[in-house]
Amino acid sequence: MTNKTQASVQQSFSGKTLLLTGATGFIGKAYLEKALRTCPDIGKVVVIVRNNPAKFANAQDRFQREVLSNPLFDTLKSRPEDWESRVEVLEASLTEPLLGLDEKTFQALGESVDLIVNCAASVNFREPLDTAVSINIRSVMHLAELSTRHDIPFLQVSTCYVHGKQSGLIKERLHRPLGNFPRTPDGRYDISGMLDYFGQRIAACASQRLSASERSTRLTDLGIEEANRLGWNDTYTMTKWMAEAYLHQKLKSQSLCVVRPAIVESALLAPAPGWIEGVKVADAVIMAYARGKTHVLPGRASSPIDVIPVDLVVNAMMLASAETITATPGTRTYQVGSSAVNPITVGTFRDQVESQSAAQWQTLDRLFDHKPSRGFTLLNRGVFHALMSVLSLAYRALAALPAGAGAGEKPAVPNRRQAQQIRFETTRSLATVFGFYMAADYRFDVSNLLALAERFSNSADFPVNPDQIDWEDYISQHLRGLNLYALRPREKPRPPLPLSKAKLA
Repeated sequence: MTNKTQASVQQSFSGKTLLLTGATGFIGKAYLEKALRTCPDIGKVVVIVRNNPAKFANAQDRFQREVLSNPLFDTLKSRPEDWESRVEVLEASLTEPLLGLDEKTFQALGESVDLIVNCAASVNFREPLDTAVSINIRSVMHLAELSTRHDIPFLQVSTCYVHGKQSGLIKERLHRPLGNFPRTPDGRYDISGMLDYFGQRIAACASQRLSASERSTRLTDLGIEEANRLGWNDTYTMTKWMAEAYLHQKLKSQSLCVVRPAIVESALLAPAPGWIEGVKVADAVIMAYARGKTHVLPGRASSPIDVIPVDLVVNAMMLASAETITATPGTRTYQVGSSAVNPITVGTFRDQVESQSAAQWQTLDRLFDHKPSRGFTLLNRGVFHALMSVLSLAYRALAALPAGAGAGEKPAVPNRRQAQQIRFETTRSLATVFGFYMAADYRFDVSNLLALAERFSNSADFPVNPDQIDWEDYISQHLRGLNLYALRPREKPRPPLPLSKAKLA
């Protein structure tokens, strides 16, 4: 067993100033709360917030309404100490050089910061290429400029799926892309030429006489085209890999840590079992199933689906942050996933969702309209796409018929057709975005992460090992959390059930 360091996480954070991005997002918000709650001697957390004048008076107003108002912060609010004084909101824009600040403010910021924690990203798998490059790469470059000027340690939140289409056990290191990326003389990947090429293609698209919607669609297709050509499934994972590669080159003589979560979902334990914000990756499929909008998707029942609770991700970030603040220069990578240690297969995940839905649907009033009546079918990709092709032709033929045409059709048929079309489009859309993640032939190694936890004297306060997850219990509490935290109450609630018939999980 590796010897534990004498320092605790709290000692590493004591008196330090963190620069945090992405605090209005799911992971960033949870990281901020954990740092403030568990490290009372932290010096300060400078939170970068971009204002939206159409919705908020200023960045501070946005922070109060989008971050501090979340139930996540209820425990902190119940405490007597003045923790809010340790948070400073800085209105800035990551996508602009110098973060949109003047030179003097940018310089002063760098002189005051001990660690940069970058959680900001666009997590839209099919983001238009120009937007994905701006948010996921250019923003990182601007933060790296601050880091190199002042030798500030840097923690980058990435994703396990930067591995692209590689198979087997995926190690915690920078992966070699399947596409042809040039290298610097010292062997590091140089993304500058690819960025220039992307810029040319984006500019060519912008020069065409297209509507805003047409341009967005064209740039979305362009991103997917380039990602597939270079060995990634989607624009998100391609741009996140490029950000990693840039940081490896730019910060090669500094302290750099990359934390890669897999599919981040609701909390296992803290701040409360099932806590979640918004609809995440797996939830889009769960919701479509709950609303009767799809019952079939491409996938392999035997493949692992790498779901990881958000509190385990945040704990990994806390440990990695504490190490990065004090570590000697070097690059470290930690993956946070379940597939190598405590895997759950797509088939088991589906079975659990189905059984838990049948047991709990009555109490999950925001998620379910009625008891699910059909199971969820997984098809291999070839069969699925053949089925979609046949259905597409059939729906086109039906659409060409006038309403009421066809033997024995009733006036309600157009509505039935519309519902069928919605199910078809929903299924096709979900398959396009998530099909890759439901037929995995890879597992994410977490050996570095588990060794990191062994090096801290109080790592039990920041558990990261996914072997503690009981998947049946977790999926049950996840459905309740999705219903409670992510979905709004219905405008017209379902009629209350007789108490004798209500089933509580």
